[in-house]
Amino acid sequence: MDLAEMVKVRAIAVHVAVEDWDDRREIIRLVEEASDIALELARLAEERTGYEVMSARVVLPITPLRPKEQLELLKAIKLRDDVLYAAFHYSSANLDVDVLKEVLRLGSNVYAAISAITEPGDQRTPRLLYKIGLLEPEMASRVAMVFGGYPETPYFPLATTMQSLPGVSIALVYPRLLEEFGYYEAMDYAVDAAFEVYEAIRMEMEKHDLFFRGFDMSLSPWMEDSVARVIEKFSGKPMPAPGTAAAINRLESFIYGVCSDIKCTGFNQVMLPVAEDNVLKERVQEGAVRLHDLLNYNYACVAGLDMVVISRSQWSVELAAALIEELERASKAKKRRLGLRVLTADAEPGSMVELPRFGPTPVIHL
Repeated sequence: MDLAEMVKVRAIAVHVAVEDWDDRREIIRLVEEASDIALELARLAEERTGYEVMSARVVLPITPLRPKEQLELLKAIKLRDDVLYAAFHYSSANLDVDVLKEVLRLGSNVYAAISAITEPGDQRTPRLLYKIGLLEPEMASRVAMVFGGYPETPYFPLATTMQSLPGVSIALVYPRLLEEFGYYEAMDYAVDAAFEVYEAIRMEMEKHDLFFRGFDMSLSPWMEDSVARVIEKFSGKPMPAPGTAAAINRLESFIYGVCSDIKCTGFNQVMLPVAEDNVLKERVQEGAVRLHDLLNYNYACVAGLDMVVISRSQWSVELAAALIEELERASKAKKRRLGLRVLTADAEPGSMVELPRFGPTPVIHL
């Protein structure tokens, strides 16, 4: 069996650590150096393992800088077109959406993470999410809210550097292992693949004094590498028939088993981004999987509500507030970090819209 036909490296991310936020020249140097290192690590991993490396990434830490100060700093950095940047982190309570738009306009490879701050009766966070939903879909796809604290992960848009030392994190795409094999055999192969990637770049990491943060072993899709197809295999029924949540929960148990054998960081959950999973797209277009189904899975077994397209005729501050409350309560119930990323389109539920990078994507029924 050739693992390279069933596994991809979704991301190799270099996490930048900043000691002095007043030393702008040093910050610029660190980020630009991290870009070169991320590309070299990706090259070595692909060359030495045979796995396709889908992206090289650079992750910045949470900063004491205000949004406009972050924007000016990012403008001064030479951002490479062939690297993705988790570049902007701020809380929802005091963020002006116009500044956020300016950050996202720096390039289609620049991403933003917003920590959701909620208080009873405070409408600032729902209003912000509502405005984000009205952005052009390509732009809105590069910003997400997080509940339960920032994760140290290679998954964008929420990737963050949380530790004081620079490091590296890695994510794999491996649904095909679970299509082909049972839980335990697939787990063994996933661990083998992870170790291969780590060994391929270990010496280069050590050369640059980079601490290995770990793997985010979340089960995530990319189009034909479908998580929904895996769920349906183990439930024996199309989503969202009874048994779907149980199958997802078993898959999360599989991930926990993987993380007992290797070093993990980040979410390590099942991910169901609608725009990134061809089988899930079909179920949403059919009207079988609806918004309330995806929301309900968050309470037990999914890492957030992700890449969901909502009709603008149904989008409102009230709906944004309801989504925020659902994710906040699910995060507290699970005691896990969850993400929220929604887009809107001038189309009716069940129709297809074309999204840059993601292709035809259905508008979801509520």
